[in-house]
Amino acid sequence: MTPADRPSQRDQLVAEHAEIDRALDGLVDAFRLGDRDVARDAFRAFDAQLSAHLAHEEDLLLPEFAKIDPDEAAQIVHEHALLRAAIDELAIGTDLHLTRVPAIRNLADLLRAHARREDVLYREVETRTRPHPSEHDLSEPPASQDMS
Repeated sequence: MTPADRPSQRDQLVAEHAEIDRALDGLVDAFRLGDRDVARDAFRAFDAQLSAHLAHEEDLLLPEFAKIDPDEAAQIVHEHALLRAAIDELAIGTDLHLTRVPAIRNLADLLRAHARREDVLYREVETRTRPHPSEHDLSEPPASQDMS
């Protein structure tokens, strides 16, 4: 696979957001079943998945994004902190069997809105920073030139 064939970081982010969206549906379903053990296990798995995603984003994407738009990057970091706090609170509620479906749906709504915002922001940055192909590639001589 050549570098041109690899998905962009934004494409990878969008794919991860889609995976998290599917996991959110599964999480809501697990809580809807009413089985505390199933709900707890689903929540723990989701928490691990989301934590890995946020760490990946903060380690790989946000440093570059901050060079282009430091205010938006700071806002994303702040939103991640709020999301982590919400997850921590729900984790405690899940362990105590207090978390219910509406709270999980609220979390899903927050995460989906955050993901849509990130997808748009990163698309805009990718568009602004994408190199524009020039008419002449200066690294190679024109094909019509005789090099003898």
